[in-house]
Amino acid sequence: MALAADPMTAAERDRRTRVYEEALASIRLEGFELDEQVKALYGRYISGELTLAEVGSAIDELDAREFGPISLSRHKRTQEPARSH
Repeated sequence: MALAADPMTAAERDRRTRVYEEALASIRLEGFELDEQVKALYGRYISGELTLAEVGSAIDELDAREFGPISLSRHKRTQEPARSH
């Protein structure tokens, strides 16, 4: 967990708030809504407790716990050798 040595400036807090609002708008455009756990993670990001990378990792962990591992690519599957007649 990242904690800033210096207090966060108002400009940085505003920037982080915009990052959250843009992520929220993108999710809503796709017809989804953030759950309370993810909103809490973004709240910690806005307050300076977490970096954006830490938020992403925490969301990945939540997804893995809830949905299990997900295969991202079918191209990594091994191909059966072609049969000769």
